[in-house]
Amino acid sequence: MSSDPGPTFGGDYRALGLVLTAVGEMVAPILIGVWLDDRYGWSPWGLVIGGTLGLVGGVGHLIVIARRESARKK
Repeated sequence: MSSDPGPTFGGDYRALGLVLTAVGEMVAPILIGVWLDDRYGWSPWGLVIGGTLGLVGGVGHLIVIARRESARKK
């Protein structure tokens, strides 16, 4: 008899949650920038600043996640 408990999906769901969080961090500032452009007539500066903040924040968070996972696996 095998003592294999079967597949576990905890790690997969955790990774999916981390990726979705990072994507949300990238998209939210863009959407806020578009809303500010529409609301205050700042076009295109809200989108440009929101896109820049989203990109920097999202990539920065992905780097932090990658370093944390790398350290956890050692």
